[in-house]
Amino acid sequence: MSEDTIITLPNNLIPNKTRLRDPSGFTGTLLYLGPVASAKSSTEIYAGIAWDDVTRGKHDGSVICRRTNQIVRHFKCGPTQGSFLRLNKVDTGVELTPELMRGRYVEPDAELVAPGNL
Repeated sequence: MSEDTIITLPNNLIPNKTRLRDPSGFTGTLLYLGPVASAKSSTEIYAGIAWDDVTRGKHDGSVICRRTNQIVRHFKCGPTQGSFLRLNKVDTGVELTPELMRGRYVEPDAELVAPGNL
């Protein structure tokens, strides 16, 4: 990847916070978001996932770099718990917004008051 290349990352995916689901319904936690050293394209963005099912993945977050033939660790997890998926292969669910939270957990016309009126 050249120094002039600009990569745009989705702003709703936060490593160590975002939960993802693959097309088969398996779930995991996003641990890495960005290009992968073993990928054909150095500008394509991947989601590095640690699966809840520790046997679902193929590696531990490490890959062999195409250019240097060296091991590159993008994230750390169990030996068969990690995967890299293209972003179009993951389901991030519904974005959590204040409006969604109010609609789900607060009566429609309820006054919003913090505990202790803080």
